Amino acid sequence: MTAETSPRGFAGPPGSEGAAPFIAVEGVQVVYGAGGTESVQALSDINLMVPDGAFVSLVGPSGCGKSTLLKAVGDLLAPTAGRITIGGTPAAELRRQGRIGTVFQAPNLMPWLRIEDNVRLLYKIVAEKAPRPGLTEPDVPALLKLVGLDGFGAKRPAQLSGGMQSRAALARALALDPTVLLMDEPFAALDEITRDRMGIELMRIHAQFRKTVLFVTHSLTEAAFLSDAIVLMTPRPGRIARIIPVPLPRPRVPEMRLTDEFAALVAELNRDLYRMMA
Repeated sequence: MTAETSPRGFAGPPGSEGAAPFIAVEGVQVVYGAGGTESVQALSDINLMVPDGAFVSLVGPSGCGKSTLLKAVGDLLAPTAGRITIGGTPAAELRRQGRIGTVFQAPNLMPWLRIEDNVRLLYKIVAEKAPRPGLTEPDVPALLKLVGLDGFGAKRPAQLSGGMQSRAALARALALDPTVLLMDEPFAALDEITRDRMGIELMRIHAQFRKTVLFVTHSLTEAAFLSDAIVLMTPRPGRIARIIPVPLPRPRVPEMRLTDEFAALVAELNRDLYRMMA
């Protein structure tokens, strides 16, 4: 199998090429220390269009700007040039409203708070500082059940395993009913078995809520299994080398990773990475 490449800048499931972009990244550049003698260009001329409800992974060599791009989409850093909109609205406005959910590699739970209070924390902050129309208090027990933490709400983070803390961080990100979910290697610190389980849980949640997801990972197998499309980035300064639609049908089951089609897709991604690094 040879994976096809999407039209320039479009990252969506096969057959959705005509869909309107939901996340629109246009001509984005990021230069750290711009104007200084030791400035570093992290991203160059990024154009990326992601349709509503798509699950898109960003992959590439270390230092290629995957996390930088994710932070720019989430308005956690300002691009040096270009613009980013989500649903036609500037990313900064959505972040102010708490409509961008973010999950990092470290769960970053407050150790003195119970899990249920950690999940509720972002709602309390947004409700106090920037309430939006229609904002309602999350059903925390339902969220904990959704991520497989039913009955653990009264525990504190130190009483949970790493995988359970990652589940709590995901519940916290979902508590504000975000428009888009940004995930920066959220399972990288987990053992392989737990990581696989978390991937399957994430697919189940994505199928239920159809959130638009941008997912950073160094695992090509993880990207191929989870994604509708994979964005392959070049070494710094990060550019988009290819956007590969993933032809696997949904819902996906673990056995799909044993198929020749899946193995061929991962092998092609590996070859592309090796060519760029050569």
